[in-house]
Amino acid sequence: MGNTKDPLLVIQECLDDMGLSYNADNASKKINLNYTGDNGEWKIVIAVFEEEEEVMAVSVMPEPVPYDRRRIVFEFIARMNFGFTIGGFDIDYDDGEVRYKAGLSIPSTGLTAEMVRPLIMSGVANADEHFFSTFQDVMEGKLTPAQASGDE
Repeated sequence: MGNTKDPLLVIQECLDDMGLSYNADNASKKINLNYTGDNGEWKIVIAVFEEEEEVMAVSVMPEPVPYDRRRIVFEFIARMNFGFTIGGFDIDYDDGEVRYKAGLSIPSTGLTAEMVRPLIMSGVANADEHFFSTFQDVMEGKLTPAQASGDE
């Protein structure tokens, strides 16, 4: 990354500008924050991978998917992800954790707040909009994955 500004500092400045509280761990190059949206509250982790010259923002949903609903939620995630252009949902099939991940490569000219903000906001918007309404409806059997994703 040469003589460009430390990506972790750029992310912190962006979060400060957004008025968000966070905890930064310089050793692990991670920032943790709790976010409250219109529909719920969840954890966001932003990590800098220096060797790969990448940044990833992960919105971690607060409750795991029950084992007996994971297959149906997995289908819903596949249907939702098909339409996303930035990031996507994934599920840990073993423990039911659902996350929304978005990442970007850090250009040789360095990371800017204009790059970071959409990365964070895609996770915020998609997690808040989809997880706390349509995911719940799919998990509770109120909607099929096709109905919830708008495919039906």
